[in-house]
Amino acid sequence: MKIDLINKDFLDFKSNLLILPVFEDNNYNELEEVDSKLNKRISELKKEKEFECKLNQTYLIETLGNLNYKRILLIGIGKEQELTLEKIRQVYGTSSKIANSLKLTNYSTILIKTKFKSEEVLQSIIEGANLGSYKFIKFKSDKNIKQLDNLQILTKENNKEFNKSIKLSTIISDSVILARDLINSPSSLKTPVQMGDIIKKVAKESNLKCTIFNKSQIEKLKLNSLTTVSKGSPQPPIFVILEHKSSKKDKTIVLVGKGVTFDSGGINVKPWDGMKDMKRDMSGAAAVIGILRIISLLKLNLNVIGLLPITENMPGGNAMKPGDVIKSYSGKTIEVLHTDAEGRLILADSLSFGEKNFKPDKIIDIATLTGACPIALGNLSAGLMSNNKELTKQIQKASEESGEKVWELPLYEEYKKDIESNVADLKNIGDPRSYAGTITAGLFLKEFIEKTPWVHLDIAGTAWSEENKNYLSQGGTGYGIRLLTKFLINQQ
Repeated sequence: MKIDLINKDFLDFKSNLLILPVFEDNNYNELEEVDSKLNKRISELKKEKEFECKLNQTYLIETLGNLNYKRILLIGIGKEQELTLEKIRQVYGTSSKIANSLKLTNYSTILIKTKFKSEEVLQSIIEGANLGSYKFIKFKSDKNIKQLDNLQILTKENNKEFNKSIKLSTIISDSVILARDLINSPSSLKTPVQMGDIIKKVAKESNLKCTIFNKSQIEKLKLNSLTTVSKGSPQPPIFVILEHKSSKKDKTIVLVGKGVTFDSGGINVKPWDGMKDMKRDMSGAAAVIGILRIISLLKLNLNVIGLLPITENMPGGNAMKPGDVIKSYSGKTIEVLHTDAEGRLILADSLSFGEKNFKPDKIIDIATLTGACPIALGNLSAGLMSNNKELTKQIQKASEESGEKVWELPLYEEYKKDIESNVADLKNIGDPRSYAGTITAGLFLKEFIEKTPWVHLDIAGTAWSEENKNYLSQGGTGYGIRLLTKFLINQQ
C-alpha cells in the first residue's frame, strides 16, 4: 500500500472516505470541527448511545456535501487512558476492511495526538491499515476485484522520525503479507523444492545469503530426523540457511522455523477436519523468512541466522512407522511412537545443528507444533517455553511492544518422564491421553539444546485465523514476525 503523509489542514483535503477515531471519554479538535460541520451529528450519536465508541465499533455517515469528504467513518477506540498501540493497529485494520467493503482503493485519516509518540502512532496506523486491507485473491477468476492501494494521512506536525516510521512499518507489513501469501498458498505450489525457489528469490531481493541443501546433502549432514520425516513423500526435503551478517562483534541469534508444507499426519493419518488446512504447517518457516527479510532491509547490527527444515509429512509406502528409531543430528536416539508428532523431529535436528555450527548467543524456534496449545491458550496467544528467564523476559517485553501475545508455560521436570523411551533415549510423544502435550513437546525440544539460552514458541493457535477481524483475515496471520522483529531490534 502506498502511504502519503500530507501536511495540510484536513478540512481542506478531499477524498471519498475520512476515518475518524473516537474516544469514549474525550473529544479532540479535529473531531469537534467535523462535528460542527455535521450539525453536532456525532455528539447526538454519542448522547443517544447509537455510537458508544467501543473498540472497533463503527458508524458510517454520509456528509451530504457538508464536508469535502463523501463519507466519514467513525470508529471507536475506547477510553483514552486505556489506549494502546495495538488498539490503534486494530482500529485501522477494521477501517481498511470497511473501505474494502465499500470497494474503495484509498482512504484518508488524521494523525491524532495521544499519550504515545506521534511516530509510534503513525507506525501502528500504517501496519494496521496495510494488514487489514489484505486479501488472498490469487485464484479468483475475477481479475477486477478492487483493493486498497493508498492511505493518506493528514497532519500539520513536522517530525523527522516520520520517514523512519513509514519505512519500518511498510517493511514489516509487507513481510507479514509475504508470509501470509506463503501460508495461504496450496501445498501443490509450495513443495519443498518450490519453497526453495521462493526463498532464493526473497533472499536475492533482500540481500540475504541463502544456502539450500538437497536430500543427498541433508543425508551427508546427518540431519536424520528431517530425512526420516520426508520418507513418505515423493517430494524431496530441503534444508535452508538464511544469513544476515553484520559484524563478528555483534550478537549471533539463530531462528528456527518449522516448514512442513503439508502435514497429513503420516501413517497416523489425520481426520479430514484436522487435515484440510495443513498447508499452514509451514507458518513458522514463513515467519522466519519474513523476519530475515526485515532484518536485512533494516541492516540491523546483529548476526541473524534462519534455519528452515522443509518437508512434507505423507503416508507413503516408505514412510516412517510407529516403532522406528532415529539417530538424530545430536546423536540422541528417538523412538517414533506417533508419526503426526513430526514437527519436533525436524526442529530437534535444526536446533542441534544451529547450536553446534553457529555458536549463537540465543536460539529461538517458532512452530505450529501442538494441537494442545490452542486448547490451552486459544487463538490469541502463543505458548512460550524456555530454559532462560532473562530471554523469556525479553520476548515478553517484545510481545507487549508489538501486540503479538505470548504466555509462558512451565517446563516442569516431572513431565520429562513422559518422553523417556524404553528402547531409545527419547520418544516423540508424551502421555497418549495428551496431558500437557504442549509442555512435553517443549521438553522434548529442550533435550536438543546443550547450553544456549533458548525459547520455543508454539504458534499452533495464532498462525491461522478463522475470522476476518481488525487487521486479520481468514487464513494465515504471519504471527511472530512483529514479535521477533521487535525482539531483534531491542537486541542491538
